[in-house]
Amino acid sequence: GNAYDGVRIQNSAVFKIDNIHVHQSDQNGFNIQSDTGVTRGQISNVYMDAADDAGIYIDMSRVVMQNVIVSDSNYAITVAGSGDNATIIGCQSANIAQSSPINIDTNAENCVVVGNRMDGSITDNSGTSTVASNDTEAL
Repeated sequence: GNAYDGVRIQNSAVFKIDNIHVHQSDQNGFNIQSDTGVTRGQISNVYMDAADDAGIYIDMSRVVMQNVIVSDSNYAITVAGSGDNATIIGCQSANIAQSSPINIDTNAENCVVVGNRMDGSITDNSGTSTVASNDTEAL
């Protein structure tokens, strides 16, 4: 537990997060942001729980998320305006406080969401995202 983000990455050109558990952050479990043009990152095998904001907050282009489980947070995943070309594969959410486990902001482009047991709905305000799921609850 902490009063800030569990993990914060800012303006990093390349990163990889693998096999990590973040518990009870007062803000976001993961806060990944970049205002630089050349970025790419991978997040895999992550368990995030009990964040007061988003389990994972992405505001960086070309991020791939695989096998991410988020529970007891306001949102499982938020993809913000600079999160272009984000790909979310096989992520799961449970006990999300808000109505949408995945929230894609208006300015994010070309997000691809391939859900797996996404409980609730996916809010896509971008108009350019592709959403597929094997759980009809998520569509």
